[in-house]
Amino acid sequence: MTTMNAVDKYLLEFKPSAAEWLSNQGPKEQYEFFRDFFTPKRLKKANWADFQKIGEHLNCFAAMPLAKANALGRPNHPLKRYRESFEYLANGKDPVEERIRKFHGDDAYRLAYFGNSAVSELAGFLFPSEFVLFNARDQFAADFLKITPAFESTDDLVSKLTKFCDAVQPVAERYVQLVGRQTDVPLNLEIDQFFSWIYTKYSGKKDAPTRFWVIGAGDRASEWKEFYEHNFVAIGWDELGDLTAFESLEQLQKRLEKIWPTDAKQRNNSRTCWDFANELHPGDAIFVKDGVKKAVGLGVVESDYRFEADRSSYKHVRSVRWTWKGDFDLPHGLQLPLKTLTLLTNTDVLAALKKVATFTASATEEKNTQHWWINANPKIWNFSETPVGGRQVYTSHNERGNKRQKYKYFEEVKTGDWLIGYVTSPDRELVALARVTKALGPQAPDGTEGIEFEKVEQVANPIPLHELQKNPALQSCEPILSNQGSLFRLTSEEFAVIRSLIDDLNPLAPTSHSAFSKKDALKALFLSEEQLDEIAFSLQDKKNVILQGPPGVGKTYVAKKLAYLLMKEVDSARVQMVQFHQSYSYEDFIQGYRPSDDGHFELRNGHFFQFCRKAQRDPDKRPFIFIIDEINRGNLSKILGEVMMLIEPDKRGPEFAIPLAYSGSADETFFVPSNVFVIGLMNTADRSLAMVDYALRRRFRFIGLKPEFKSERFSGFLLQAGAKQPLIKKIVSRLSTLNDEISGDEKNLGPGYRIGHSFFCPMDGRAPDEVWYRAVINSEIKPLLDEYWLDDEDKVNSLIAALTE
Repeated sequence: MTTMNAVDKYLLEFKPSAAEWLSNQGPKEQYEFFRDFFTPKRLKKANWADFQKIGEHLNCFAAMPLAKANALGRPNHPLKRYRESFEYLANGKDPVEERIRKFHGDDAYRLAYFGNSAVSELAGFLFPSEFVLFNARDQFAADFLKITPAFESTDDLVSKLTKFCDAVQPVAERYVQLVGRQTDVPLNLEIDQFFSWIYTKYSGKKDAPTRFWVIGAGDRASEWKEFYEHNFVAIGWDELGDLTAFESLEQLQKRLEKIWPTDAKQRNNSRTCWDFANELHPGDAIFVKDGVKKAVGLGVVESDYRFEADRSSYKHVRSVRWTWKGDFDLPHGLQLPLKTLTLLTNTDVLAALKKVATFTASATEEKNTQHWWINANPKIWNFSETPVGGRQVYTSHNERGNKRQKYKYFEEVKTGDWLIGYVTSPDRELVALARVTKALGPQAPDGTEGIEFEKVEQVANPIPLHELQKNPALQSCEPILSNQGSLFRLTSEEFAVIRSLIDDLNPLAPTSHSAFSKKDALKALFLSEEQLDEIAFSLQDKKNVILQGPPGVGKTYVAKKLAYLLMKEVDSARVQMVQFHQSYSYEDFIQGYRPSDDGHFELRNGHFFQFCRKAQRDPDKRPFIFIIDEINRGNLSKILGEVMMLIEPDKRGPEFAIPLAYSGSADETFFVPSNVFVIGLMNTADRSLAMVDYALRRRFRFIGLKPEFKSERFSGFLLQAGAKQPLIKKIVSRLSTLNDEISGDEKNLGPGYRIGHSFFCPMDGRAPDEVWYRAVINSEIKPLLDEYWLDDEDKVNSLIAALTE
């Protein structure tokens, strides 16, 4: 049965925001993914990475990262099983209800960790004309609207899906009549979004804002000072009078158009006024913006709307408790909405702005807030893979049904408490901060007892356990003394110490990264566009390249510019460089035991291991570039070990993870993520080096760099640096002649020993002149020639004379 009066009320409430809600929530994208992916042709060719994308489009997995990790983190069956099971579910010849039953419960088709919520959502997306989605949000909305399907205790999942769909049909009919179709996706998917709107708006808790808004404060934030000092926020359009007099968004818009008939922005303006009066609620968080790139304030709404007629302007007012004031620039590529007041739904913008919320919340939290440390086993679920804003349930009982250690702590956890997120072996590092959103109790979707928390910050630079163990203020800290267990209590002082460590390594404001395009690269390098395109393609295609060439051709400089070109921005935090040498080892590069402060040995992760972990944690899977200088100076087989295989472009990702030499067990594995790119640098003139072996050669694409004295860009660079034309011609002519001499000595030297142009690229603003030129020849070029022709001093002197006369 359904109480239609209640349904009508909420349908009418939903109607003004229906188009915007459906546009932001993207049911069309989800529908098109399942429609296009679950075809026989696509399924037949699908690899594991393709199947993992299913997790990105099922709401239950987005809300439950642990369930997603269990189901799609690593294959639980051969790929053939996934192809056949999904093919049967989507395109089998049996009736739809029978296919769903078998996919859900028949061992021949069932997939591990695809539970009720996942199967019901698959049914809703694959067969939207027959079923409505039936996840936790839909169940909440049904209860809220008093929709009561005729369930019986003997019903299986398919029976429940059918009965739920039957019970929802009257709602669908009223939806078409009162709201009207808003998209071209099947009607049941719009009904699901209406239910999601119900859940979002009415399942929130009073003690924690669940919605974030952004608002303007006049031109260039001109009203912000008054807002902050007097604890309120306001908007203009005073001529409208009290906004509660308007019964609908349409009525308000018509009034605006009558007052300002020439203003083309009345649709957005009417939405701003309507939302300020009707949709903004006490407890919502609100950011104040200055333009579209900067936030200057954050607070919590504390009152309903009121119209203050006595104010000279900005008469539409709400009280706000401000929690932060400052300047927060959004990272490159992100911007705030243009509209005066907007509910934030862009996940990238929210993730950036929520860092402000994270850092300010601790200053305003209640005195009785508790602090906890929670362990996550990466074999089961990894804190780092949960997006900021994602919620997770941590069960109070283990997989055998027994209470976890210190069960009393689970009973003492309260909503609003802080959690330190720690990943256990093999990572052993602190990676996240979270806040408890639900205390101990049955949690959706399956009623398992546990606590629910929301991740509010990803620690970009994780803190290893051994670093925490060194801190004198943490010597009595429970998880530091013994890390065996799941939930530990922290004192407020211990939490403050850990928080300060996080703050030191992870500053509040993100670095503003300037864009870097191919045009920028060509301007900085002496390469032709064709050469640059070839090198960039090789790096993207092979993921591993070696730039080889004579001394002074700018291999390091080219590598860094190539990295920025791949990233499309100058972000040095995603570029790391090491230099190999004869003593460099596996323990330095990957993992090994190192002396600890107490005289013992402890396992430490090497440079490449840590870099790969950092790339894995990046929520957007942006490119990370690792540069190895003098790559052929080290014993490559010794340094790389088993990672020699993992860097291959077709061996990337968790499905190829393997135990390392120092792994404690077969479950402690490592892999190189697909967003890691390796650039090796090799000097072709180093006589001390042996040839690179075939094992390395087949894993890298080798690219030769040569001296660019005859490049027009090189001459232009010198001219711009202040060099006179006669000096430029001398450098180009005489160094080209010298290089011809070196190339012609095929017995002892050859092209790999030529002199590079970077010797003649002045630094620190020095204007190139004759004094500078002779200094370079005598102190940098002559020592090289002395080494090249060790037994022929006369030849060297003759060549130097030809360069300097």
